[in-house]
Amino acid sequence: MPFFKRSTLHLACFFLFLLCGSSRADHSLQHTTSKQPIIDEIIIKGLWRTESNVIHRELLFSKNDILTTKALLESVQRLKNLKLFSKVIPLLKLKSNNHVILTIEVEEKWTIIPYFNFAVGGGTTHIVSGIYDINVFGKYVESGFQYDNWNGEHGGAFWIHQPRFLNKRLLFKFEIASNKYIRQLYTTDAISQGSFRYQRKRFTLALEKEITPVFHLGLRGDLLDDTIESTTAKTAMDKNTLSLLNSTNNDADKLVTYIIELGKLDLDLYLVKGYQSRLTYQHNATILNSNNKIRDLVWRNKFFWHLPYKGNLGVKLSLGRSESEKIQHLNYIGGFINIRGYRDGQFRDNAYWQFNTEYRIPSIRNQWVVLQHIFFIDAAGTASELNKLRIEKNSNISAGTGFRLISPKVYNFNGRLDIAIFGTGTNQNKISLGAQQFF
Repeated sequence: MPFFKRSTLHLACFFLFLLCGSSRADHSLQHTTSKQPIIDEIIIKGLWRTESNVIHRELLFSKNDILTTKALLESVQRLKNLKLFSKVIPLLKLKSNNHVILTIEVEEKWTIIPYFNFAVGGGTTHIVSGIYDINVFGKYVESGFQYDNWNGEHGGAFWIHQPRFLNKRLLFKFEIASNKYIRQLYTTDAISQGSFRYQRKRFTLALEKEITPVFHLGLRGDLLDDTIESTTAKTAMDKNTLSLLNSTNNDADKLVTYIIELGKLDLDLYLVKGYQSRLTYQHNATILNSNNKIRDLVWRNKFFWHLPYKGNLGVKLSLGRSESEKIQHLNYIGGFINIRGYRDGQFRDNAYWQFNTEYRIPSIRNQWVVLQHIFFIDAAGTASELNKLRIEKNSNISAGTGFRLISPKVYNFNGRLDIAIFGTGTNQNKISLGAQQFF
């Protein structure tokens, strides 16, 4: 945000602080500094596609309410967190007897995104094309469809996400997908054991409720239909891998996931600040005649701090445990989404831990484009049980650098290139590229 726009926000809040907190009377405006300001009118400027209700729904006040500095700041941050606007500026106009007119100036981002993404990392190639919009009909509803190609295998998905379902702070998700995956298999020494290909058909319904700004509860249901279509020669596979492959059947899995989320991440264009902890527990729904043994527990934590010169420091900590008789439900840790510098799914086991940290700082920064340089350290480890993560010590670490090309005017426009300069272990794959931040 340019300096003069930040200054406008600061001045508005300072002006509001003076109105609310001063005990002295100003004789030029009778009683203007002895009472809290009351909102006579709320004016929204800058909308060309989004409905004004989307903004009013985020405000912690309405017409004829008392306006406080805390409510104004939190309302502005809520609007920024929608990711719909490249600027949100509140302006206050003082009337007599402590009444004010609040004007909120916004600048909308372009949110209809036709996209093509070619991502390579850890031996996996992922091609995606499609179109989506997080602001369908200007109502802050996300919908889209996409074509997926994982290592030459075709698939696709369609989804609808309504973050303010029934005009409440309630997230509703509907998703349907069919994809084919090739899963590479490695020994603990990173020696290839071959691979298997499977098709997954998925139907998902989910609800997440914001109980307070820093406490969310959620419930998700998944209907999965996995089919193992082929495997490479099994001569190099160990007994455990062969047992898992041979025991996998093609019955549909009916899964229920419980979600608890604490904390809040606040956005300011490409900068992030705050803390978020998300705990999910997933199991097969025996009440729906799902007989396959599946128990998944995942705990993910994210921390972000603002640093000087528009820098950002981020840390991600994850811990997971999977209990399943199906090989595709195990935890596959590797270069594509977990630890840069390694092959996708290079480390496989029931339990895992993961650590990622990034320092991000821009060299080019204007209203149209941001070039952000990053320095990262990743680490991850796997074991057969959570309590054996320290004992078995099957862990690796990598470090490197990269950059992000961001457009503040376009929703989610973020190209990524990472180069792992240092890494322990073998079978390294140093370059990873794609879209969006790594976390």
